[in-house]
Amino acid sequence: MTNLKTVILALSIYFTCFAASGQDSLINRVINDLNEPVLSGEVLNYFFQASGSQYFIDGWTKGDIYLESGDVTRDRLLQYNGYRDQLYWLNPSSGDIVILDKHLVSGFTLAMPLSADTATFRKVSADLNGIRDPDGVFVQVLVDDAYSLLVLRRIVNTGERNIMQGERMVTLPVLEPRPVYIIRSPGNNYQSLQRLRRRNFINLFPGQQDDLRRELIRERNRVRSENQLVEAVKTLNTL
Repeated sequence: MTNLKTVILALSIYFTCFAASGQDSLINRVINDLNEPVLSGEVLNYFFQASGSQYFIDGWTKGDIYLESGDVTRDRLLQYNGYRDQLYWLNPSSGDIVILDKHLVSGFTLAMPLSADTATFRKVSADLNGIRDPDGVFVQVLVDDAYSLLVLRRIVNTGERNIMQGERMVTLPVLEPRPVYIIRSPGNNYQSLQRLRRRNFINLFPGQQDDLRRELIRERNRVRSENQLVEAVKTLNTL
């Protein structure tokens, strides 16, 4: 009842402003805000200093958030923290950085800077190379087909580094990307690929090894990079 009174009061105030100013756009903004799904999470009140970035993309980028309820909220300023596997939202009304509740989020997109590409992430609950979370983990979808290619954009602590800050020496953890590539086969079976090699990739599919090897050799695809892995999975889907 309290929420309903709040909504009615907000509408009354804005409609009064509208009557005084005659600005249709003001009413449209109010209605759009009221229709937006509610996002919940914890305000980020600590900052982790390190050598190297925690983030998939440095800086805020626009994206859409897909909720477990089926609702979608669009054009939010987002950051994905690969070190903590957390999605951050910049609340425009307060300026707070919010760690979104993972159990409420089913996926999200991020606009890639300096290109027209969009990175799509989904939450999966599989045990990925020993990485578990009761609320699932976020993975980027590189190929979405019968055989899908997913990547856990993991960032790990690889050691320490001493650096000068002003007049004192400080020791910082060194963060580096360590992506984990996952193949999702028909029947929702997940297999991880530790090292990018053609042989390692072919060995994941014992029933199709001969055909897959022949096609990859014909395409001169050695599966040594992420782009080559994407093409290899696309080839697998044609067999």
